[in-house]
Amino acid sequence: MRLLILLFLLLLNQAVFSQHFTASVSEKMDYKGHLELIKVGDYFYSMSVDENSQMAFTAKLYKARHSIKLLKYDKDLKLVKENKLADGKKEFGPFYSELKEFNGRLHLFYYKVADGDEDLKIFQTEIDQNTLNMMDQKKIIEVEQKNFGFGKAMFGTFNYKLFIKFSPDKSKAVALWSSDQINRISYCIFKSTMNVLKMANNEIAGIEKLQANEVCIDNSGNLFFVYNKSNLYVNKLNGGEKKITFKPGGSEVHQLFISPSSRNDQLYITGVLSETDDKTKAVFSQTLNISSLILSEVQRTLIPQDIKDKLSEQLYIYLDKPKKFYMDPLEFRSVIGEDGQIDLFAYSTKTITISTYNGKTHGYRTQVYWGSYLYVQIKSGKAVFIRIPRASHTFGGCTIVKNNNKTYIFYSDDEKNANSDLYAKVYEKKVKMIYMGAYIDEEGRLSRETINVPTDGELRGDVITESPTSFLFPGVVGKKNNFFWMKLTLQ
Repeated sequence: MRLLILLFLLLLNQAVFSQHFTASVSEKMDYKGHLELIKVGDYFYSMSVDENSQMAFTAKLYKARHSIKLLKYDKDLKLVKENKLADGKKEFGPFYSELKEFNGRLHLFYYKVADGDEDLKIFQTEIDQNTLNMMDQKKIIEVEQKNFGFGKAMFGTFNYKLFIKFSPDKSKAVALWSSDQINRISYCIFKSTMNVLKMANNEIAGIEKLQANEVCIDNSGNLFFVYNKSNLYVNKLNGGEKKITFKPGGSEVHQLFISPSSRNDQLYITGVLSETDDKTKAVFSQTLNISSLILSEVQRTLIPQDIKDKLSEQLYIYLDKPKKFYMDPLEFRSVIGEDGQIDLFAYSTKTITISTYNGKTHGYRTQVYWGSYLYVQIKSGKAVFIRIPRASHTFGGCTIVKNNNKTYIFYSDDEKNANSDLYAKVYEKKVKMIYMGAYIDEEGRLSRETINVPTDGELRGDVITESPTSFLFPGVVGKKNNFFWMKLTLQ
């Protein structure tokens, strides 16, 4: 009863947590489906794959197949329609299909291999939002076995990536395939109407194997591809290409991020530099003029040592005993803001090895503890480093939103640490995990507020963007995992 009253009150009255955002919680819903939902208009869509057919690789690629079922729900997550594609037959694969929203349209990207044929084909189709049937199906990528790398990888490690990226104005998209067994990329550039603008299979000369890192496309349909950490490949839609290797001031590039401007003819470039004794020594930024393919001057900023010390002096609790954090090397991710400008974000983590015993055999497993966060705000090439104190935990996920040069980070933390001073030592003895919202203004100033989630409630799944200022967080509550939405609205 107490929980129902709480939900009812939250539904009627938005709880205002600060001047920066408001939050409200919906009524509970009897929904047990996937938490990875796509919202198009007033409806939600999801895809169910017959995972039993997702095999460990066999010697015959064409035998690895799965079936696909599409589902449509109303605003209350009541099932409206479901459809088994290809009459439920296992005709898709060998790799997982992807369902995407593109300019208000629903698109499915899927793999197919013909009987007895080891060549890989990737198709794109628009999904009719009423019937959930496939409309026009188009082959957008074909990779011959010799350029696929599957056979080479049968007795080794095989990493592949299918990137699906949209231009800033959502007028164009690119689907790009690569694997770490070859030195080629296969890609297709197309419009939301499924009109293909370019299909290509390009060799990246000078290397044997690719490690794909980043892909993006600008409003004009020009392709940008980061590979093997420090290299950028540019291929213009109407002809012309260039390869650039980054080594600012002789330093090695540990990570490289790219993003096209939504307003003008430039590509934003931000990276993390390493030295022999430090994988995350500094950050740098540049821009590339896309017309002339000329780079601007490098702007480089050292990551402050006192920030690193605070991140690594943190303790984690193992078997009820505090242990020194001794942080793993930071791994950053990009946060794209206004006009495509790039900020950086990293978790401080500690990976430990734990011995196990099941009564018969001894073994080992790894456990990752997630501690405080580091946000790097980059403005006109200058970097500001912001530490967000957080108690270490075996769960470290967060959601980051950029709006009008302001940053919002939603995450979980220990209740006592959340209410302590920003510069106080992180409190590690677990009391209660709660949800938090951190706010960083244009000048890099940080503030935090708590977010009230229903008792026994837990936020899970992918966040849905309703508008630049409105977001839906899926959650479950209670032993029956009843579903609810938490809606956050930026001010």
